[in-house]
Amino acid sequence: MKKLIVTSVMAYAACAASAFGSDFSGTIGIGGIGAEIRGDEAKFNEYRDINSGVTGNFAIDFARKGYYLEMMGENFGVNTDAGDSYDTQKYSINGGRFGSFKYNLFYDELPHNFTFGAKTLFSGVGSPALVAPVASNAAVATALAAYTNTFDYSLDRKKYGAGLEVSLNTPFFLSARFERSEVDGLYPLGSYNSTYGNAKELPAPIDYATNNLYLESGYRSKDLIFTLDGTVSNFTNRYEYFTYDFTNGSPVNVYQAPDSTYYKIGGSLTYRMPFWSTVLMARATHSESSNEIDLFEGISKKFEGEITYTTASVNLTSNPLKNLDTRLFVNYLDKQNDSTGEFAYGTISGNPAITEKFRYDKLNAGFDASYKLPGNTKLSGGYEYLKTARNIRTDAANTIDNIVFVQAKNNLLDWLTAKVRYQYLDRTSNYLDGELYGAATGDELILAYWRPADTADKRQHVVKVGVDMDPIHNLTFGLEYAFKTNDYDKTILGVTKDDRHQLYLDAMYAVSVFKFNPFFDFELVNVDSDHRRFNPGNADPAGLNDANNYNWTSKREDVNFAFGLNTDVDIIKDKLTGFLGYRYEKANGSEDFSSSVDPTTLSPALVSNSELDDYTKQTLTAKLGYRFTKNLKMDLTYLYENLDYSDDHYTGYTYVPASGTHFTGAYNDSNYEAHAGWVRLSYNF
Repeated sequence: MKKLIVTSVMAYAACAASAFGSDFSGTIGIGGIGAEIRGDEAKFNEYRDINSGVTGNFAIDFARKGYYLEMMGENFGVNTDAGDSYDTQKYSINGGRFGSFKYNLFYDELPHNFTFGAKTLFSGVGSPALVAPVASNAAVATALAAYTNTFDYSLDRKKYGAGLEVSLNTPFFLSARFERSEVDGLYPLGSYNSTYGNAKELPAPIDYATNNLYLESGYRSKDLIFTLDGTVSNFTNRYEYFTYDFTNGSPVNVYQAPDSTYYKIGGSLTYRMPFWSTVLMARATHSESSNEIDLFEGISKKFEGEITYTTASVNLTSNPLKNLDTRLFVNYLDKQNDSTGEFAYGTISGNPAITEKFRYDKLNAGFDASYKLPGNTKLSGGYEYLKTARNIRTDAANTIDNIVFVQAKNNLLDWLTAKVRYQYLDRTSNYLDGELYGAATGDELILAYWRPADTADKRQHVVKVGVDMDPIHNLTFGLEYAFKTNDYDKTILGVTKDDRHQLYLDAMYAVSVFKFNPFFDFELVNVDSDHRRFNPGNADPAGLNDANNYNWTSKREDVNFAFGLNTDVDIIKDKLTGFLGYRYEKANGSEDFSSSVDPTTLSPALVSNSELDDYTKQTLTAKLGYRFTKNLKMDLTYLYENLDYSDDHYTGYTYVPASGTHFTGAYNDSNYEAHAGWVRLSYNF
């Protein structure tokens, strides 16, 4: 596919250039990459492909008598390390005649790399059947030598398609666009089965394809825009489920996303009214997604899923007075779940608990206004109402959010602009406390007091401050600070408090041939939560403080900051330019636990974590650009990156512990040090 698209684009460019050479402009470049990566190459190249090889790019524009053509290609070439083309290639063709028609074709590829060189006991990696060459769980501990099956956790994503819009110089238009996306590779997936016991980390085979067709038609004029649109989508998964056999004879099914279809219809209206500069915008949509899958694991039943969404929105903006702007809005969303099949997953007070079909509707409405005061001051404020009704969920069927905000902005001084904003949110919910669970005991009773953060009562305060200054010639300075606190004041078990601080500073100073841009970014997050361990055999909700029945708390803290400097310089005017950029990032996460009993007496012991998603990352980029002639230029680029990552979750990581739990090495040891250099020759015409 990539070769076909490259050939088509280049052939099109060559033919068009020969016919209309004098009307073309653009850039064509070719160069080479040299890279050395020590450590986790997959983490370094998580969403990119920087490896040694030969690469090229082009951008070509054409315009004549109302016609235009734009062609672009990036990162095409050969990755000599892998012996294949680069996984980040991108191409597009856009063209048409202004006011009459336009079209586009595109191809885009992006990798998502997780772990290279993972290991597994299973054979058949990449197929729908994994088989371990051991006879029992006990034999796994002595099967380290069988770790000869190495593979890469990596996904390759491709998207390509074409679109056309026709209006023929009339207010009416019709457009159609088709795109196809493909994802294939291996993904780390956890599985647990009571027959085998313990968790298994498996290389799940991925082979997705999605076809999307978008249609839109409508009318455009100065005061009125009306559109009708539709979407049809089809998703197919080659591996809706796969099996793994850990004991040579009892395969287990692992289910993945099933084939599905999706459609959506919608309409929108924008009307400019003849008074108060009023603009009315309205939109409504209806969509449905459906799938089905055969379930064999202990149920032998077909599941048929059907989810529908209906939305409607109205937005009215006006300028009723010279200095007054207003906005009114109403949004509605309804989600219905008409899936078939009821599957029991446990009991509450001896009664079967049936899986809930989650559905809800949302009503969101509000208004805001802004008024220009003397002294170049603008004052804004507003109110927003949000009600979420979860028609099936019995623990918190309804929540209501009331949000108000005020904001002031002043630019009285030419060199100073300041802005401050305050927002308050009050959420109430209708939890049933312990009534729903009746005589429930033990761990099930936790549900009577547990409050998920998305539905719990809370009070939120948000403050944002921003300042932009130009105190002297060629110097600009910016500051932004935000504080957010969430207080879950009625929560007994769950998150009770969440505080966040964010600060960003940057400056730009230009003098002569130099330009400096320092910056600093800081974030602090604190999350407190309360929990309870119930003895399943103790019906007393208060319980006793012993090893099986106690309260415990968690205090999570994340500190993240980054700073750096970017410098541009014209070393030789119009001949030699340089750039030097440095960025330092640091993240430090920790979680402290405490309990109503001595944590050392618990089994397992309650131990605080000092390293949670901790990392230090440094990036250095240096560039030199030399222009031989007006049209010919050479660029040299050097990139250095270093990542030092640590997390208590990976301390003592082993592939096969004696318990029989099977790991493959996914996400383990993410440290790396990388050096990469580019040389590129570009010709402008």
